[in-house]
Amino acid sequence: MTPLGWRETYGRYRLLGKAVHDDYHRRTLLLSMDARFDRDAATQREPLPAGPETATYISPGKRAWGSHDFPRPGLVAAIDRRAQLARDVEQLLEGVVRLREYEPDGAILFEIVRALCFEGHVRWRQERGWRHDGDQLRALQQAGGMSYDQLNDALARAWGVIAVIAVAPEVLERARQFAGAVDERALQWAEATG
Repeated sequence: MTPLGWRETYGRYRLLGKAVHDDYHRRTLLLSMDARFDRDAATQREPLPAGPETATYISPGKRAWGSHDFPRPGLVAAIDRRAQLARDVEQLLEGVVRLREYEPDGAILFEIVRALCFEGHVRWRQERGWRHDGDQLRALQQAGGMSYDQLNDALARAWGVIAVIAVAPEVLERARQFAGAVDERALQWAEATG
């Protein structure tokens, strides 16, 4: 699994904040799916690995006690993947909480993210990523007197701030190599506030 926010290229229309926004929705979708594993991965077993640490359990010519409980790598990989998804979402949520502190309009940006990304309707659009629509979007537009484009600009700004807080330093450094991919004002704020 790629690190949070990682893309091969960034740029004016491939912003780090957009990448992190898309990763948030993708990871929460994968986490919300039923945690069923491939039947073969869950039921088939492999023998215990031979070596000094298992030598006391293995008798030549006999089935080793406990070998039927040794899970296949596929099951272990699926469990590890879900754990990584949960860590990524937790990291993003910490960034969302810190968004409130962003000056001058962090509280407003936080409410936009809360209303659209946590409580609103989102759908995947090929080549465009995750898009918000539905009643929450219309209600937020009316309450704030904002057009669809203004609301999306505010959402992009919010995720730009969250991105500089939440992504790993190597992802942030890679994105900074591409002009305009990182919100420099948000980056300065994040560095100043720690």
